[in-house]
Amino acid sequence: MTKIHTVSLLSHELLATNKDFFPKIVNQIWSDHNRRRTVLGGISQCAVEKDGAYYVIMTDNVVVGIIGWYPYGGDKAGMRWSGIIKTARDSGYYRQAVKMLAGLLPPNIKHLTNVTPKLEIADFFVDVLGFKILEDPKLCVTAVREAYEARDYQNYYVVSLPVNTE
Repeated sequence: MTKIHTVSLLSHELLATNKDFFPKIVNQIWSDHNRRRTVLGGISQCAVEKDGAYYVIMTDNVVVGIIGWYPYGGDKAGMRWSGIIKTARDSGYYRQAVKMLAGLLPPNIKHLTNVTPKLEIADFFVDVLGFKILEDPKLCVTAVREAYEARDYQNYYVVSLPVNTE
């Protein structure tokens, strides 16, 4: 398995000094224009509000993706938009990045959650990454509406991974 040699925190200074950095990465991860715009908005919000963090996923000094988190509900963190560039997918980088992200969360965070479509992506989060599907429909509907503002929220799961359990 390929190892990720470095996971670096994206600093707010990086946002200010290199305006093209994030759009280049985001364009290599997502092809949908509206999704790219949403992701870039989330990155800007993280920098302005300083809630949570975004990280660059790197291997051999090459950026292969982004991952991040935001706090909510006291002991929970939600995953920010995250992904791997198309040319580096299926390399195990995302799996390693999620494990690293879980290890970087503040000690008060006990659950890392994500909103994911009920299709094969949910299977990946459950079967490969070890997340559990949250069964409380009220929680799921609220989280999905907040995350996606979607009318088809019944097509999504909220998944959770216990963290900081030691």
